[in-house]
Amino acid sequence: MKASIMIMTGDAGGRLARNCLRAVKKNTPPELIKEIIIVDAGISPDFNHASEINKILKIFSGNVFVHLDDDTIVEPGWLKAMIDCAESDGRIGIVGCVMKNGRGKIVHTGSTIDPDFYGIDLNNPINEPRDRKYVCSAVMLIKRALVEEIGYFDESSFRKFYQDTDYCVRAHKAGFRVVCAHNASAVHLFGATVKKRADKNELHKMDHEAFRAKWEGSSLMPSLDIIEVTKRGVTYPSFACNIKCAFCYYRKSDNREHRPIEEMKAEMDRFRSEYGHDYVDITGGEPTVYKHITELVAYCRQIGLLPTIITNGQKPQIIPELIQNGLEDLLGSIHGYKEDCDAAMNKKGAFDTIVRTFESCRELDFTFRTNTTLLRYNYRNLPRLAEFLTDIRPRIVNFINSIRTQALPGRKRNKSNSRSTSLISLLLSKKRSIYSPMPEYG
Repeated sequence: MKASIMIMTGDAGGRLARNCLRAVKKNTPPELIKEIIIVDAGISPDFNHASEINKILKIFSGNVFVHLDDDTIVEPGWLKAMIDCAESDGRIGIVGCVMKNGRGKIVHTGSTIDPDFYGIDLNNPINEPRDRKYVCSAVMLIKRALVEEIGYFDESSFRKFYQDTDYCVRAHKAGFRVVCAHNASAVHLFGATVKKRADKNELHKMDHEAFRAKWEGSSLMPSLDIIEVTKRGVTYPSFACNIKCAFCYYRKSDNREHRPIEEMKAEMDRFRSEYGHDYVDITGGEPTVYKHITELVAYCRQIGLLPTIITNGQKPQIIPELIQNGLEDLLGSIHGYKEDCDAAMNKKGAFDTIVRTFESCRELDFTFRTNTTLLRYNYRNLPRLAEFLTDIRPRIVNFINSIRTQALPGRKRNKSNSRSTSLISLLLSKKRSIYSPMPEYG
């Protein structure tokens, strides 16, 4: 089986396109390639991604069609693994691959679709081919049989976004499978091309509305995929902390011991080999004050146990070192806006310091999440915090409700009905891209 490989670019002579083509030639056996077609679509207001793909779908001569965005770098074995996956079952119509960011962190093993018709990237490691709702067209293999069955991409409805999601849903509707190949991988420099478009946000909104209008009410949508439960451990290397948050149940603890690093490594070995964990949350206390934290993070990465730190963000200087040594994720505490945060954390300047931690992450293209515990004196400024978080773009925002207040007018007060919960709902309706409510804590 041979592939027709299409590279979509906005500048055929540019660095991205050259690097993409170089990786294809270096990491792909020639006997698997029927042809390589570079499409220089330019960056213009009338660009239509689906239309450009269709131009090649109508003429490709290989057994399978492979679409690559120019901001991808395919890795050794990628195409053979994708072809092998496609050939393993006649019902497979589309194959995607594992995608990593520039640091090697897995960011995509396929995607699902939420009830609001937004895509949700899955980034859990996989060790076998996995059926998905859709896979990203940045690296996408399409069988000729599927093209003959359902036709081309919907260029009349989508210009830049959701055309791949739509095509995968149409494949499902026709009885085909959409699969992510676990042993095919590529680096994807997400947004390196689309960020050049000043109208990208408007395009995303228009294409999302078109996708919703097309599939709302369909029996295929939004049926939620069953996602495997994450195998995740939690470890406490020390209960020592560098602040005393007003609500923390460890603030009066006298335990400041640091566990020996060999003891910690033995526990990580058990997590990985005995329990089969893929991830570990390193918490405390405050994990960044643990004297062996860098060595612990590096060891976790070495044995394939992907480490997250749950941190108050008061040691921003250590973040680049942890990222360099294999940190997978960071969950940072930001318990209010400016003075509210300082009061909650009992430290003047705490807000500015956690902001520096998030800025360190952003400078290194490292995604992060945030926690905000709602208190009686910080929830009134949630709109200001929401605007701030929207600007710094955490991957996920968690609100933890720890308060009880009187009922809103016209509503009966109960344990789950508080002014803060209602305000979170309001924020979710306006800022749905990043906000995630968590259950109330008693």
